[in-house]
Amino acid sequence: MGQETELTAEYILKNRRAHYTSELSGEEAASIPAPTPKEIRKSLAVQFARGCDAGLWNRLTGPVLEPPNPFDATQPRRLRQEAAVVGSLILIFLVLAACFNFLPR
Repeated sequence: MGQETELTAEYILKNRRAHYTSELSGEEAASIPAPTPKEIRKSLAVQFARGCDAGLWNRLTGPVLEPPNPFDATQPRRLRQEAAVVGSLILIFLVLAACFNFLPR
């Protein structure tokens, strides 16, 4: 048997070997077509044009409401728990500010 060394994180990181191998030869890798920046911009423009405009209402309600149910589109969206907590904290702050500033002493 060889010399036994203590296995520590430093030893493993220092003595590890990369096992990255490419099964493609240089000629095969060179034959794979790579898109040009113009092609990428064109495909992104087509993709964005295909998508519908979400609208202001959907942009505002997205962070406040849960995502829609993909299996039942008629089911109403529920309020997110985070939105309820933040809304209640803001409401409490406004009520306390109104009580201390507008009520007579």
